[in-house]
Amino acid sequence: MFVDENRRKSDTHFPFFILCISIIDVALLIYTIVNNNGIAPMSENPMAGASSLTLIRNGAKFVPCMKSTQNNFVSYTVNCTSISSITNTTCTYEQYLWYVCNVENLKGFPYQAYRFFVPIFLHGGIIHLILNLFGQLCLGTEFERKFGSIRVFIIYILSGIGGVLLSAVGLPTYRKYGKDQ
Repeated sequence: MFVDENRRKSDTHFPFFILCISIIDVALLIYTIVNNNGIAPMSENPMAGASSLTLIRNGAKFVPCMKSTQNNFVSYTVNCTSISSITNTTCTYEQYLWYVCNVENLKGFPYQAYRFFVPIFLHGGIIHLILNLFGQLCLGTEFERKFGSIRVFIIYILSGIGGVLLSAVGLPTYRKYGKDQ
């Protein structure tokens, strides 16, 4: 029922979707590392990638950038010494979100719906990407040959968004990137 019998008998189907996703994964990792001005220290990111702040600014799951949480108060003050564009040691939570969520002219909260989709392709570092690519290219290409590009696309995207949704509900204080976190 779910397997195209003609496709199952033939290994000639080219795994276009998995290869495209793999290229997107690599390109996005390169972009985040360049955006971070290089690989973060191993003490900050043991996966040999960008800093947490750079990953969040580039679309990682960070619930305060996605929706208003019970901890979001515009008058709340936070330590802003790590934010180079703000000269004060403290700033409002709104200023903090403006910087961390990479938003201009923030009024209220960001509500960045794209953060349900981007973490599927974002990786914490080179080690994280290599491990995922190994599984994705070994298993994903076989699944795509057997089930077809459209079915694999639907399963891939829905399971990725579902993982981000579950993480946003169950672990709202954690950042998320990659398919396996």
